[in-house]
Amino acid sequence: MTDFIKENRLTLNRLLAWLGLQPQAADTALSGIATDSRRVRSGDLFLALPGLASDGRDYIEAAAAQGAAAILAEGGRELPEPGIPVVAVDNLHTQAGDLLDKAFGHPTGEVKVIGVTGTNGKSSTVHFLGCLLDKLSSGCGLMGTLGQGRVGELQDMGNTTADLLSTQRFMADMRDQKVGWVAMEVSSHGLDQGRTHGISFDTAVFTNLTRDHLDYHGSMEAYAEAKALLFNRPGLKYAVINLDDEWAETIRSRVPASVQCLAVSLENPSADMYLENIQLHPQGMAADIVSPWGKGHLESGLLGRFNLSNLLGVIGVMGLQGFALDDVLKAVPSLTSVPGRMECFGGGDQPTVAVDYAHTSDALKSVLSALREHGGKNVICVFGCGGDRDRGKRLLMAQAACAGADKVVITTDNPRSENPEAIIDDALSGLNGHQLEKVTVVVDRAQAIRQAITDASAGDVVLIAGKGHETYQEIMGVRYPFSDVEEVRNVLSGVTLAGGEA
Repeated sequence: MTDFIKENRLTLNRLLAWLGLQPQAADTALSGIATDSRRVRSGDLFLALPGLASDGRDYIEAAAAQGAAAILAEGGRELPEPGIPVVAVDNLHTQAGDLLDKAFGHPTGEVKVIGVTGTNGKSSTVHFLGCLLDKLSSGCGLMGTLGQGRVGELQDMGNTTADLLSTQRFMADMRDQKVGWVAMEVSSHGLDQGRTHGISFDTAVFTNLTRDHLDYHGSMEAYAEAKALLFNRPGLKYAVINLDDEWAETIRSRVPASVQCLAVSLENPSADMYLENIQLHPQGMAADIVSPWGKGHLESGLLGRFNLSNLLGVIGVMGLQGFALDDVLKAVPSLTSVPGRMECFGGGDQPTVAVDYAHTSDALKSVLSALREHGGKNVICVFGCGGDRDRGKRLLMAQAACAGADKVVITTDNPRSENPEAIIDDALSGLNGHQLEKVTVVVDRAQAIRQAITDASAGDVVLIAGKGHETYQEIMGVRYPFSDVEEVRNVLSGVTLAGGEA
């Protein structure tokens, strides 16, 4: 990436002018911008912003010691004087996104950004969009849970929605690479905390809304309102909404009349785009599609009705972006599942094992239902619940597992600072006798995966739910290396017959 800020001779006084503030008597040239004092380079501007875990104003002197040339800091308290310009700015946190957008030359004025929000389906939708746009256009950048970058070249970014600076830097990088689109997961936390300020969205996509993050939002209504913020962004051109979700009308009511809204549904003919003659089979699925751009036939090797829903939203976006329906439908069969999203292994003389990120009761219900619909003798579900998160969903997840599976193995997920056995007790509390008959508790996740697979028969389906693509298990503040996919591969490499090892 070219150093846009340095090449365009950004100065402190230009930033102050953008903020409507008086210039300094002596201007200061800037070579870059940092929001983390540990990443400050000589000549950088340090943005000292308050955060949830720490306050950037506490690190002004550390930034100066690292070589910062100037500081812009949130106002409201006394600030140190480390021998470089320090400017207090009231409500800097609400202006920082637009400021960074200008500093990087408004990259999203040249790159079309497709924002995808919803409890489930964000990663798959972004992945499918990236693959199709790479195949049919000048290319697409991706940002989300799986990382940021081009398809097949993703780098971890920590959160579903990155911080303001990382996002703008990435958008500028895509612009400089002449990439036409960026497909971006947008979380409710990111929207509520303003982490997308300064981004001009071309298209917003709503997948669904189910119980999650209530420890943060407090209620489903507040959760929905946070999601709806994406659909009322200045300059938004298109919105794609999954009409099959119960919160669809709430989201649709927030879309301004100036935005072209496309409602999609699996089978509701009142939608702008819907499917007919849906067929699910062990090798995938097929359906006829009715759209504003004509009719066509959809075929995919993916599994699950929810993936049909994801694909429908993706096809809607592609249509709104001007791609021919026939060209899109011809490219759809090339799409593969996202790592850790209904990622399948085994089969034949082994049980089929699906690894999926499902970590809410609705997602678990959906995945188990999908595996049932595609065939299989018995369905076995291995899952756990994350620590330091919404305790209310633990029993709901156990109930969903018991309702959708023939056998259930409850284990750990990311216990974080909680006692794993206490988390499991929360999940078990409230289950009735019939449900408890299905349940086995194996606290160690690797052992739980091994037991579920080795106890299964050929023709059975084993779902390993909750962690998906993750390559760690977080216990007491430490992230230990752990991969559901690797555990599954290790077990299957030693399993040749039902219940036996080679």
